[in-house]
Amino acid sequence: MANKSYPEGMTEMEWKRKQGMELLRMGTKQAHVARKMGVNRRTVYDWKKRVENDQGFRNRKKKGRNSRLTDKQKKRLKEIIDNGAVSYGFPTDLWTLKRIAAVIEKEFGVHYNTTYIWQLLRVLGYSAQIPIAVAMEKDDDYVKRWLSEDYPQYVKEAREHGATILFLDESGMQSRPNVRRTWSIRGKRPRMSVKEARDKISIVSAVSEDGELFFSMKYESMRDEDILRFLVQLLSEINGFLYIFWDNITIHRSENVKEFLFDHNDRMITRRIPAYSPELNPDEWIWDALKYQELPNFCPTSKEELWHTAEETLLKMKSDPDRVKRIIMGTKLPLPSLVRT
Repeated sequence: MANKSYPEGMTEMEWKRKQGMELLRMGTKQAHVARKMGVNRRTVYDWKKRVENDQGFRNRKKKGRNSRLTDKQKKRLKEIIDNGAVSYGFPTDLWTLKRIAAVIEKEFGVHYNTTYIWQLLRVLGYSAQIPIAVAMEKDDDYVKRWLSEDYPQYVKEAREHGATILFLDESGMQSRPNVRRTWSIRGKRPRMSVKEARDKISIVSAVSEDGELFFSMKYESMRDEDILRFLVQLLSEINGFLYIFWDNITIHRSENVKEFLFDHNDRMITRRIPAYSPELNPDEWIWDALKYQELPNFCPTSKEELWHTAEETLLKMKSDPDRVKRIIMGTKLPLPSLVRT
């Protein structure tokens, strides 16, 4: 009967129960009903009780556990979660089930097992999501001014030079994935303050709005001499003037790099993206695609396997400029072709 469909949306057991109860009402002996319906006598005894109590054949709906928090308390809990874990006194903005259980017990004197916290959070409209890391030092007012005033002027300057505009950034690949999830309003990606991770294989890349991708890799951390080699690589692979947007990390402003840029100012200009604003660098989306689309949960057995796989994947991306263009459209920075000057 497992594959048989039953009328009125009945389950198999409801169908059996209905047939058995009708037989019992007609006076059929319980042993005969049990054999005919393929159930044990205890089940038929329960059916007889239903008949005697004038109960139906449908399964009883299980009552959900009554909420132990009042509507007012739920509203207060949402305010606490939305304000962030740091605001409540935790050292990071990571909301875990254990932390939320601790908040509920402290604020309302109600003890929740963490097993049931997720159910409460879903009722309140939250879901577990991977957070966006946002540095506490970020100056939002400066970012707004830079986007509205400085950036359009830089794009205009690049156009006057007939330059290829590039967005440059460094990242890395590590041997073990480090995926974090926290609780936040469903459909709204959370922001979480984190410390920078240390990677064993470092990569520097540059991407244009036309989907051209350039990269260089090395073991261990990038140094200023590695950046110089990559800048030379860009000058050799791209004709004409280069206009590069990058961040303000130490290796970008070393004396060696400054000297190189001065010596090559006939072919290259660099401009700084606001500090702690990775969302404004289209090249960040290359790293996101590499780690979470191309190599999700990648666990190499050696550094050599890590190198080979990362290089092979980047070369595959490089060979498909149209896909690269689609990837970098996720940036919060208006691409140069969209900027009016």
